[in-house]
Amino acid sequence: MRLLKLFNAALLCAAVTLTSCSGEDGMNGEDGDPGAPGLNGTPGTNGDDGINCWDLNGDGLATITTDVDTNEDRNGDNEVNSLDCQGETGETGPAGEVGNANVQAFVYLVNDLVNADYDTLNIPLDVYIDVENDDISNYAYLVYLETTNGLIYSIPGHGSNNTHYARVFVDPSNVQIVVQFYNLDDNDFLVPQNLYENIIVVAVEVTNNFNNGGGQTVKGSSEGIEEALKAAGVDANDYDAVATYYGL
Repeated sequence: MRLLKLFNAALLCAAVTLTSCSGEDGMNGEDGDPGAPGLNGTPGTNGDDGINCWDLNGDGLATITTDVDTNEDRNGDNEVNSLDCQGETGETGPAGEVGNANVQAFVYLVNDLVNADYDTLNIPLDVYIDVENDDISNYAYLVYLETTNGLIYSIPGHGSNNTHYARVFVDPSNVQIVVQFYNLDDNDFLVPQNLYENIIVVAVEVTNNFNNGGGQTVKGSSEGIEEALKAAGVDANDYDAVATYYGL
C-alpha cells in the first residue's frame, strides 16, 4: 500500500514537470480549401422612377404656358425636353466694373478744323461715332470745352473767364451737334480762334426709358444721364470724373 502511494506521488510530480515545460510554437498549418458559395440573396424591389429634369412641378406632364414661373418650355422652342433642363440658381457674384460698351467719346479739334474766329461750331456726328445703324437721338450727349491751357468747361454753361456762355443742341436732320456762343447780354459772341483747343463729346447710348413725373414714359435724355451720374456720386460737369466712371 505504501508502495502504491509512492508510485502515485511520482506520477503526479512527473505530470507537474511536463506541464510546466512548454515547447516552442509549431508552424501554422496550410489554409484549408474555400467553402462552397452560399445561396444568392433575395432580389430587392425596384425603386420609384425619378422626376424629369424639365418637370418643374413634378407632375410628369410637359406644360407650356405663358406664365414664366410654370412654363416648362424654358428655351421657347415649343418643345419640352432635356434642352429645357436648368440647374439650381447659383449664388450672386460680385458686381462687375462699370462697362462702356454703350458709351463713345471723341474730341473735335477746334484749332485744327476752324481757321477763323467763330460764334457757332457744327460738329458732324457721323464722322466721329458709328451712327450708320443707330439713330443719333438714341444717345444722350455730354459736351465739354477745353481751352488751350487745359481748362475744361461743361456746356451748356459759361465759358472761359465767364465772359460768354455756350448752348448746345443736337440737329438730327444734319446728323450733327451745334454749339453756339453768346455774350452775357445774349448777343452772339465771336470766339477768338486760339481760345478753345478742343470740344470733347461723350455720347451715351440710351437703353432704357424713364418717367418724367407726369405719368408719361419718354426716351432718356442728357438730363436723365446727368441724374444717373448724380445718383452715382459723379459730377457731370467734371469731365475727368465722367471719363473715369465710364472707363474712357
